[in-house]
Amino acid sequence: MIFIKLIIKNLYNRYRFFANQFQLSFLRFLGSKIHSSVTAYGKFSWIGNPKNLILGENVTINEGVHFNLFGEIEIKDNVRISTYVQFHTSKLNRHLNNREHIVDSILIGRNSWIASGVVLSPGVEVSEDCTILANSVVTKSLKESATYAGIPAKIIK
Repeated sequence: MIFIKLIIKNLYNRYRFFANQFQLSFLRFLGSKIHSSVTAYGKFSWIGNPKNLILGENVTINEGVHFNLFGEIEIKDNVRISTYVQFHTSKLNRHLNNREHIVDSILIGRNSWIASGVVLSPGVEVSEDCTILANSVVTKSLKESATYAGIPAKIIK
């Protein structure tokens, strides 16, 4: 009985790995520039134009990550994206009489880590070697290589 459970678990893990890699391959087919070393650990979602997604070498994407691809999202090499991170490249203009969407890109520098539940707003640039702690909201560019946390995200270390 234990042997059968191990076989089923192994098959399930292989299926999940294949499904995650298929999702990356599908995005490549639709025009995303995704390096072959990118790994997905769980299902992620996207809306918009797949051609606006650029993922560098050794990027990891975890379960529940959401990409809003109306503007360009570029993620450089060796970036770790934890669970349920949201990348938003469009927002509604705040003027009450003028309800139009504003689209802007997001750039994540090399060797950065974005922890669980982080929300990134349109127009944000994160410099290299940054850590953004869990549940932070990034509304402005992070120019220094440091650790950020809070709503809105501010340097803490």
